[in-house]
Amino acid sequence: MTFQTNRRSLLLGAGAAVLLPVTAGADGLSLPETPGTRRQGYDVTWTGIPVGHHAVSVTDDGGAGNFTVTNQVDMMVDLVLFDVMRFTHTSKETWRDGRMAAFSSTTLDDGDLFEVTGTATAEGLVFSTTEQDTNNADALIKETDALAPHDIMTSNDIWAAPEPGTHALLNAKKGEIVEVTVQSPATTTLSYQGSSHEALRYRVTSPVAVGDLIYLGDLFVEGSFEKRGYTVDYRLA
Repeated sequence: MTFQTNRRSLLLGAGAAVLLPVTAGADGLSLPETPGTRRQGYDVTWTGIPVGHHAVSVTDDGGAGNFTVTNQVDMMVDLVLFDVMRFTHTSKETWRDGRMAAFSSTTLDDGDLFEVTGTATAEGLVFSTTEQDTNNADALIKETDALAPHDIMTSNDIWAAPEPGTHALLNAKKGEIVEVTVQSPATTTLSYQGSSHEALRYRVTSPVAVGDLIYLGDLFVEGSFEKRGYTVDYRLA
């Protein structure tokens, strides 16, 4: 079995994105069963303990480079007995002619609510973020704006293998523009669907986390991230 594609083909030809292998969605998350939709679901562990799921869908909107990407993340970590951290996140990316035309996300991170919206302009993508404390709905913690280049990708964009080099990346939770470095991929062997395959391992470094992502072509199969001394692992469900 051969997995051949690249990021440019995904962005400029929506058909390439939706014709990749279709996989089962993550347990407990529901994504629409739409014709021309590629769905991927991941089980997530934190320090080896199952904590939740991440589901991704890429839907063909017709025409080259026209598609919609949605993400749903639901995680819960029991830190010490009754000290529980809850993280939920939803996002939607609208791509037109191989560029992001609109973005929106809502994130609940242990009591803090983040809402991000982005719209394409002649100068680039303009992102606005509001952050609130859910325990005090009247108190606005922070409101920020950011301008990103038209070809920006987001921290949710695991649906396409990363491009080696140093790039600007949108933090999908906070709407911040960060710099991410991707090393040239190294060849590795991966067991997938009962067979052994030659895969590519990408080392990704960002201001908030360092990790390894393993892809078969542009199919993200598994990854491991180090953040604040903890390990978070993703595996295709």
